[in-house]
Amino acid sequence: MKQNSVQSKTILITGSKLGEEAKKILTKNNFQIIYTEDYASSSEIAFISKQKQIDGLIVRKGIIDREVINSSNKLKIIVKHGVGYNNIDIDAATNLNIPVLITVGANSQSVAEHVLTLMLVLFKRILLNHKGLTCNRNWNRDINQGEELYKKNVGIIGFGRIGSKIVDLLKPLQMNILVFDPFLSIKDIPKSVKLVDNLELLLKESDIISVNCPLNKDTFHLLGKNEFLLMKKNSYIINTSRGEVIDENALIDALQENRIAGAGIDVFEMEPPNFIHNKLLQLNNVVTTPHIAGITKESFDRMGVSAANMIVGFFKNGLEKIEDKAIVNLRK
Repeated sequence: MKQNSVQSKTILITGSKLGEEAKKILTKNNFQIIYTEDYASSSEIAFISKQKQIDGLIVRKGIIDREVINSSNKLKIIVKHGVGYNNIDIDAATNLNIPVLITVGANSQSVAEHVLTLMLVLFKRILLNHKGLTCNRNWNRDINQGEELYKKNVGIIGFGRIGSKIVDLLKPLQMNILVFDPFLSIKDIPKSVKLVDNLELLLKESDIISVNCPLNKDTFHLLGKNEFLLMKKNSYIINTSRGEVIDENALIDALQENRIAGAGIDVFEMEPPNFIHNKLLQLNNVVTTPHIAGITKESFDRMGVSAANMIVGFFKNGLEKIEDKAIVNLRK
C-alpha cells in the first residue's frame, strides 16, 4: 500500500446516523460505512461486526463489550463519538492492542449551554408554569414563583473542558462558583473560582450543583443518600455526565421527601429509562431530557468530523500521527 493511501475499509457506526461532513470524509477516502439500529444490543453489534469483518468502529450508542471487540479479526481502532467511554470494554480493547480514542472538546460548549438551560428552567419554574397555563388554564402568577440565579452558589463536580465553559457562561450572573476535582490544584482553575478540597463542603454550600465528572469506579454512585442529606433543602442538582454517578433511587427519595428542591436530569442509570416505572419522569420538581446535552446540530457535526478524521488518519499514517488525538488506552 502506498503512503497516504487507504485500501477499502469497513467502518461500523453503532447508531443509525452520522453527520454529512463526516460521511464525506470517510467515503472520499475509500471507507465503506455501515450502521446498526439505534440502541442495538451487544450481540446484535457483534453479529454485524463479525459478518462484515469491520476494520474500525465509531461508537455512538450501545454497549461495546468483549464479545463485540473480539467479533472481527480485522478490527484495528475504536473511536467514541463523544467523550464518555464507559460503554466500551477498555481492558478487552487493550488486550488486543486496539486503541480507543475519544472526540475531546467537540461537545463541551453544547453540554455547558444545556447545564445553564436546566438551571434557568428549574429556577424560573418554567415547566410548572407552562403546564399550569396550558393544561390547567391557571393564570395564578404567585404559586410557582421563580428565583434568580444572580449571586447564587453553584457547585461544579469535575472541572474539565465542560466545567470551565460553564464558568464562562455564568460570569454575567456573578455567581459564586465552587469546584470539587481531586485531580486539580489551585493553579489549574480561574481566580474567580473557589477550589474546595472535599465534596462535603461543596454539597453544604451550593444552591445548585452541576455534575460533570466521568464515570469510573471512583465516581460510581458518588452522590447517594448521605450526600443528599448534606445539601440545602432549597438546592438543585443537575446531571449531564453519566447516570450511574448518582444513585437514582436515593435521588428519587430525596426529591419525594423534599430534602432537595429539584433536579435537572439528562442521563439515567438505565438508558432509555423505564418510561412507566421510573419516577424521575413523573415528579413535578424534575426536568428531564433524553441524554441530549452534548448533541446539538453543531456538536454532532464536530464529533462526527473528529471521529472520521481520526479513522482516516489512523489508516493512512498510523496512531502516532493523528492530529488532536485523545487516546484512552495504550498510552506510552
